[in-house]
Amino acid sequence: MRKGLRVRSTYAKGLWHGEPWVFSKAIIDSTINLRPGEFIDVRSRDGKVIGQGFFNPMSEVMIRMVRWWNEKVPNTEAELLETRLQEAFLLRQRLGLPNSATNVFRLVNSEGDRLSGLTIDCLGKVAVIQYSALWVAERARTLKQMVLDLGIADKVVFRVSRAMKEKEHIDEIDFTYSDDVEQSQVLEHGLKYYVDPKAGQKTGFYIDQRDNRMMMRSFAQGASCLDVCSFTGGFSMNLAAGGASDVTAIDSSEPALDLLAKNAEANGFDNIKTIGGDAQHIMDNMDKRYDIVVLDPPKLARRMDSFAVARAKYEYWNASALRRVERGGLLLTCSCSSIMKRDTFIATLKEAAHRAKRHVRIIKVTHAGGDHPIVPAYPRGEYLKCLLVEVR
Repeated sequence: MRKGLRVRSTYAKGLWHGEPWVFSKAIIDSTINLRPGEFIDVRSRDGKVIGQGFFNPMSEVMIRMVRWWNEKVPNTEAELLETRLQEAFLLRQRLGLPNSATNVFRLVNSEGDRLSGLTIDCLGKVAVIQYSALWVAERARTLKQMVLDLGIADKVVFRVSRAMKEKEHIDEIDFTYSDDVEQSQVLEHGLKYYVDPKAGQKTGFYIDQRDNRMMMRSFAQGASCLDVCSFTGGFSMNLAAGGASDVTAIDSSEPALDLLAKNAEANGFDNIKTIGGDAQHIMDNMDKRYDIVVLDPPKLARRMDSFAVARAKYEYWNASALRRVERGGLLLTCSCSSIMKRDTFIATLKEAAHRAKRHVRIIKVTHAGGDHPIVPAYPRGEYLKCLLVEVR
């Protein structure tokens, strides 16, 4: 019989319905006989098996669920992981990924693919495994081989943030598991991008904005455009590809702007100029107004105890962006903070419009692409929220 832990009744209901996290305060039993990273049963108070997950006594999220009672999938560790990866790949194939115009996509979206703590992005033939859980680090060699066996990548790179290492008490894995890779070129909607799988934000490229970039391309014909917090130019390239008259990109990272310039050259765009520095300061001191402004800042709201300050910053940034939009123009404003809920983000935009003395109409509310699936029991998986608004 597999080892397991029982959870308190007040927490069990959510788990029966598919919640992926079991917090330490929910556990009834002693954990003394379990080892960190172990694959265990999760049971109700009366001993019924709710599902299986990976145990980490050093984390506030003590168990990360990866299988539930009502699933027709294997309940043994190796077979389950292999099945989950196959399920994830099948979904991407149904979405038409990869294809001749796009070879950069998310293969595994952590909780959204029922593999909490594991994210895998495919950048061409390089798979970047970004992990936020101990169990992934302990199974690095196995996961690498499983990804290679899918036949969609020939190299694998592992990445973990310092914050997650501390939060999950993860020791550095043996990075000899990571293959030696250099900056390479990928395709998205027919555009070329240079990416560095071992450096930069996230896994080297903001894959989650793919559909939103294409949407903005459709509005760009003849437009003067501003791309705020541009990183390496995903929105800038699509605006230029859509026929923008000119594009100005702002970012605080000089290496990111250098890569943006390289991407512009690779795609033959000579109408993109860059400005390095603090985006807020630059917007506040601009005179020009633009037909289209894209505001895609980094995560501003990370913790609930600092949410009020972060929300005020979102309001200030959006007010500045709204002042840069010509009347009748468009603003795409984004938040990648999971604790910034959609309704709160809309309310923040309302306050920003009042501050900027502008009127706005929401045309469309979007989130990440289909390769970033969300499960209803884990609503914080909808971390990315984008509002496309007309500004008057």
